[in-house]
Order: sequence, then structure tokens, then C-alpha cells
Amino acid sequence: MALSTKKRKAMKPRRKNRSNAREYAFRLLKVRARSKEELKRRLETKGYSLEEIDGVMEELQKADLINDEKFSVLFAYDQLEFHVKGPHYVRYKLRALGVEEELIERAVKKTFKEDDVKRVIERFVKEHCRKSRDDIFKMLVRRGFDTKMVHEILLAIYEDWRCVKNEPGNNDNFDIRSSGDTGGDTRLPFGKNERIERTKKSERECSRNIEKSGTRSSKDEKRNDFGSETGNIFDKE
Repeated sequence: MALSTKKRKAMKPRRKNRSNAREYAFRLLKVRARSKEELKRRLETKGYSLEEIDGVMEELQKADLINDEKFSVLFAYDQLEFHVKGPHYVRYKLRALGVEEELIERAVKKTFKEDDVKRVIERFVKEHCRKSRDDIFKMLVRRGFDTKMVHEILLAIYEDWRCVKNEPGNNDNFDIRSSGDTGGDTRLPFGKNERIERTKKSERECSRNIEKSGTRSSKDEKRNDFGSETGNIFDKE
């Protein structure tokens, strides 16, 4: 049986040219923002010539559809705010995407300001309030945050939560951790039994705070080297 004209056209290999390369690049950019090098690699894998790729790259840059400086800042902001990823993770990923070192450092400096990092980590701690401070510390380090930065911010957060009496559920000795272990903090002036009771109270108050703020405990994470979660928009092909 003879194939229809429509089927024959569908089976016919598509000729590689600049117009097709441009169309493919637009499709990729429609899914998510991309670095210049990443887009070039994708076009190369499709078999487009260097001349065709360079021509498309020039067009896209003139139209400001690819801009590594803007892309780096957008990527860093997205990773910090929505995925709680640290500067080490961001540097690692941007290097893999072919972004220049100078642009990477500029994006990291612009995004990872102390107040913003503390706000994000505090939110993360509330979402994982049933975990010990040591566990949270390890989770944040795996996510690419600097160990010294995490240590200092966690100390400040827990100290603030202990001392702010007006915070719902807090008192002078409030401790957000669910573990009976004080993590070596000898400043907590109460014994083991009282600590267990306060721990149970902390868990109840923690749950209320989560419901009030509209946050949820995160699902079990599927990790790569930096503990990244699935569902990251920048992981889309």
C-alpha cells in the first residue's frame, strides 16, 4: 500500500539550515532560560554547522534572548529562593553550563546577601523543625552552603527563637529542636525530663507555625552531589 503524501513528508529527513536552527533554539528557550554555551551544545548535538550556530547565537544575543549575566542572576536567585541551594552549588552548576567565572562570582555576590540567606535558612529550619540542629546543619552543607555561614546563621536563628518571648509558643528557654539532645549546648538551663516536655511543646508549636505560615514539610529528597531535589525548572531539557 502506497504511503500518503503527508506521511512521506513526515518521514523525509529535515534539512539542516539556519532557519531550522533558529526554530529549535526558540523551542529550547520557551521551556526555560539557558546560557549561551548550553544552547550552543544543544544545537551542536542536533548536527547544525558552526556557521549556522554562530549566526543564530548572534541573532539571539542582539534580541537579548540569551544573556549570560542575566541568566546567572536568575539561576542563582531561583536556586536560593525556591530550592534552598547555596553558593557552592550555584557555582558548580553555572560552571557546568559554561558561564564565565567573572559572571558567576558577580551573580553569587548579588544573590547571596547575608539577610536573604538568613531569611531562606530560617524558613528551611521551620519546615524541618522536627530535625535536630546537627541534621539541619548537614542538610544545608550538602545543599552547597558554606559551613561557617551555616553555623553562624543557625546560632543566630536558634538564639533569636529562644529569646523572643512574644513569638507564639516561645519562652525564655524555647528550643525548636525535637531531639532531646541539646547538641552540646550547655546554656540550656533545664534537665532531661523537662527538656523532653519542652520538646513535645516545641513540636506542637512548630506545627502551628507551619500551618500559620502556609509552609509544608518537604518530601524525602532525591539527592545528587549537592542534595538537589527533583522538580527544579533548570533541570528541564
